[in-house]
Amino acid sequence: MVELQSKCAFHPVMALLSLETLVEDTRRSIWHAFTALAKGKEGKVAKSSLKVLTNNIGQVRGSEKAEEIIDDGNTDTLSFKEYFSLILDKVLLPNNSESVLVPETCTKIDKLCWLLCETHYHKNSRLDQGSVVLNSDDLFKLWKVFNFLVKVDLDSAEDKLTEAVLPLEVDVEESYRVGSLIRQAVGYSTCEYELVDPTEENRAGGFSVGFVQFINNICVVTNGLSAFVMREAVSSVTEQFLCGVMMKGYMEKFGNHVTTWKRRWFRLTGNELQYFTSDSEQEMKGNIEINKKVRLENLPQRPSHKPFRFKVHTANRSFEMAAPDLRSKNEWLVVLQKVSDYSGQEGSIQKIELLARERARRVRRDKAEEQLFDKLMMRQKLQNRDEQLEHELQERKKDRSLLEKREQELEAERLARLETEARLAEEEEALESERQRLKELEAIRIMLERLLKDERQAKKDEETVRNLQSRLLLEETEKREQLEALKQEQERLLQQEREEKEGLEQQRREQQALLNAAQDQLNLLAEERLQAEQQFREAEEKMQLAEAERRKMEERLRLREMTTSVALRRPKPLADPDPFVTHRGKGAFVDADFGKKTEDSSATSLEEEASEEAREES
Repeated sequence: MVELQSKCAFHPVMALLSLETLVEDTRRSIWHAFTALAKGKEGKVAKSSLKVLTNNIGQVRGSEKAEEIIDDGNTDTLSFKEYFSLILDKVLLPNNSESVLVPETCTKIDKLCWLLCETHYHKNSRLDQGSVVLNSDDLFKLWKVFNFLVKVDLDSAEDKLTEAVLPLEVDVEESYRVGSLIRQAVGYSTCEYELVDPTEENRAGGFSVGFVQFINNICVVTNGLSAFVMREAVSSVTEQFLCGVMMKGYMEKFGNHVTTWKRRWFRLTGNELQYFTSDSEQEMKGNIEINKKVRLENLPQRPSHKPFRFKVHTANRSFEMAAPDLRSKNEWLVVLQKVSDYSGQEGSIQKIELLARERARRVRRDKAEEQLFDKLMMRQKLQNRDEQLEHELQERKKDRSLLEKREQELEAERLARLETEARLAEEEEALESERQRLKELEAIRIMLERLLKDERQAKKDEETVRNLQSRLLLEETEKREQLEALKQEQERLLQQEREEKEGLEQQRREQQALLNAAQDQLNLLAEERLQAEQQFREAEEKMQLAEAERRKMEERLRLREMTTSVALRRPKPLADPDPFVTHRGKGAFVDADFGKKTEDSSATSLEEEASEEAREES
């Protein structure tokens, strides 16, 4: 019950309930508690028995000694209408109080009434035997669903959509429908229940059931489900009816800012589509308002895109989503279109559809009632006709016996008797024709029964095919999981191979770095070799120049020796006195003398170098 309250409080559908709706819901809950106290005593309860309930309701509303309001009056008992009028005027909506009836207060009152009703239902009914897999919390949720589905006055439904007819009862088809929804909520196939129309057998029994029979019918439809599965399914169905949740499930959404596909948990209510990070619904990532301006686009299948995609176009932006399979995609599109079509109407979609189903049932059953009445009238007419024909046949037999007796007496009446016999023959022919028509009607009835039997067999075959489809869908899901595991294994191997390739690539880069370093050293050695060759060529050229200079010096020395030998043979002339000759040689006082002196010094240096080289060679 706490889980139901917290989940429903999250939705704005519960917060926007009108005051009339809250009062009507509280009225239905208090009726159950009042009925539990009445115990079938002509619909009235002693005031002393109502004081505890009144005091508890007053404490919830913050009213002290609320039980004193029922002491007024002369009678010792109260009917439900009188009691609820007192509670409404003095406790729930007092005139001099500023407090407003809110959903949280109604939930507390529902809990109080259920504690009293639960004990009553367990003691005075076979509820325990019919609902062994349902715990108290499940029964409370189904009790709330029962109060939601109770029959309303369709004649005044245009003015008051929530006005329930007392005693509170639910149509028998709605109980079977709730059981079918419970099966569908946990993935089981829906139960094809037969429509209950007026027949000779159930015409007097009616079409409404109380809460106990409501639970028993649900247990018949959900027979075989475990307690854990029932708990989850009942919570889902209760959330659908009471919180306005139309559909929920996982889908992938394409982001607008971060353009990637992300898995989100979607929840569709009567006016918006919310999406969360997970099915715990703790962190809501955003919501999409669903109204009549929303346009749905079914995107085609393409190999390069996500499968099962569709778009939701709003006035401001578009949202692209991908369902897990084709069936989910079609269901989402249908439910979204339904919410868009119902937007703007007063009341929740579940309440509107409930009233529509009730009106359709009334039209169908009125038509079936007319057909049944026509069939009974036709049968009555046929019985009356058979009785009339039998009476006429007896009369004819009497007339025939009288005519046979009078034939011997009156010859003159023979012609009249012949005419009477002819008339009787015609009547017999007409009677035979009537009998033949009755036989044809009987043959038609037999044919209709055979067709009905064939239709029932076809329904059974269809249920078998649906079970087979469910089994095939399960097998397909298992194979898909196996393929997913194989895909993950392949991705792991591919990641391992990538890591190995990255290691080889690192080694290749290191070897390439070493090769580049060796290549740089080789280039450096090549440059050094070129420099050495250049130096060798320069040294070789210098040696060739030195060799040429040496030869020149040898030639000069040879010439000098020859000149010296000739000079020795000649007498040496005396030098002319020169005033410009010093102990260091002849002085230089003009540019010509300087140039001459430079040439002499160069020649002298060359001779010295040549002699030095000659000494080194020797």
